[in-house]
Amino acid sequence: MSFVNFNFATDKTDMPTILGIKDTMAGTSSITIFGFAVLIIYAIIKILNFYGVGIEVYGSYLAFYVFILIASFILDKYYPKV
Repeated sequence: MSFVNFNFATDKTDMPTILGIKDTMAGTSSITIFGFAVLIIYAIIKILNFYGVGIEVYGSYLAFYVFILIASFILDKYYPKV
């Protein structure tokens, strides 16, 4: 008996399924992605502070990732086909 069943049959959304469960992350809203990103960034900051890494070390990297996150929400995601 195998617990991993790679059932790549398509359903209404034409997305592959693993274990017969539809890929729910394909239709997540922007607010959910933003919320997860904030939680992950907060956790990384707390972990780095615990190990004694200062903001002067990771601040520029953090600012870059926040810039990428904001840009991904502002810029177009869908381009017209030419």
